[in-house]
Amino acid sequence: MFQLINTDYIQKKRYQELSSNFLTLIYQDSKLKIQTNQAIVVLVNHQKNMVCHPYDKDSFIMRESDLLLLHEQTYFEFSVPLYGAFEFDLYLFEEIYTRKELIDHLIKYPILTDFFTTSSQNFYLFFKHNESNKLALTLELLKLEEERSTAQLLAFMLLLTQLHETHYHYLSVFDSNMMPNNQAGAILSYMVTNCDSIDLPTAAAHFNYNPNYFSSLCKKLLNATFSEKLVQIRLEKAIYLLDSTDLKIMDIATSIGFNDFSYFHKSFKKRYGISPKKYQKADKLAKESFTDIM
Repeated sequence: MFQLINTDYIQKKRYQELSSNFLTLIYQDSKLKIQTNQAIVVLVNHQKNMVCHPYDKDSFIMRESDLLLLHEQTYFEFSVPLYGAFEFDLYLFEEIYTRKELIDHLIKYPILTDFFTTSSQNFYLFFKHNESNKLALTLELLKLEEERSTAQLLAFMLLLTQLHETHYHYLSVFDSNMMPNNQAGAILSYMVTNCDSIDLPTAAAHFNYNPNYFSSLCKKLLNATFSEKLVQIRLEKAIYLLDSTDLKIMDIATSIGFNDFSYFHKSFKKRYGISPKKYQKADKLAKESFTDIM
């Protein structure tokens, strides 16, 4: 049911192709290419910066302790240092999503239910660094439990519970590939695509709902109000633009739907604990240090 592929093992097999029924790893042109096969994969990054290249979305940067949840049949590329070390762990869960206990457990978590029940390919959820030590302890617990044991399944359920409980703060909807064929995923996908121009009545009309009902539905499915989730997605897009462009901060704020710059500044600092300007400076230094080791 579970297998851990850690950094030491990957480093020893560098420049080789690793392939199994569950996962394929290929090195080519300073990129690590991952194809999940018959497995759900949790990737935990342990280095300062790692550039991720999804199959059908723009690239983004994984910071230290960020986590990717990859569905089966998902293709991903990562830029890795040509000669230096790279550090991350891959947790493989072989067909665990078919377990009835797991599906029953996920009924309470709409976004994760969408993820585990979709039959589509190339889907993933990106969770940014969780400041709680609980997640790290649960990942360590997974390593200790006997393979294919009930305790291991319970530990995985605990991990999913923790991801659900913290997803409002740590799930990056903008960088994730949501499941548009499922209800929660469809709403989030629409919000990401139109975050710069929509409001509650516009979104409700798009899904043919009364605004009051749609507001209640969002609260139920997304564990946040429509307005809260919209601000979150706009701020995530601001992070993406700060990471990938040289646009002025005020222009970024306007482009993502913030007409009040002071509200943007306050919201950004509240969510990320740092001002947009300081983030931009820190991000520039981080990119320079990453370029030095490539």
